[in-house]
Amino acid sequence: GSLSAAHLEWGQAAAERSGLLPKSFKFIIGSEIVYIPECIPALVESLCFFLAEDGEVLIANTAVATRTDQSAARVKLCQCLEAK
Repeated sequence: GSLSAAHLEWGQAAAERSGLLPKSFKFIIGSEIVYIPECIPALVESLCFFLAEDGEVLIANTAVATRTDQSAARVKLCQCLEAK
């Protein structure tokens, strides 16, 4: 197997411009990336673009922006994932 890392802008349009193949990642791992609720929809667009049909996403998050809390960020993430 192989392991890759890349700095990416989030969102469907940015994913399409990235030069990476859609649905090409079996695993996507992120840490401390779900703490600003306004950015979560674009994150989910990117995850859906890159994640293989049988893929898995692992996100670890211990912090949130001062204007929100963990529960609100989690709810927003779940809402966006369910909408996809």
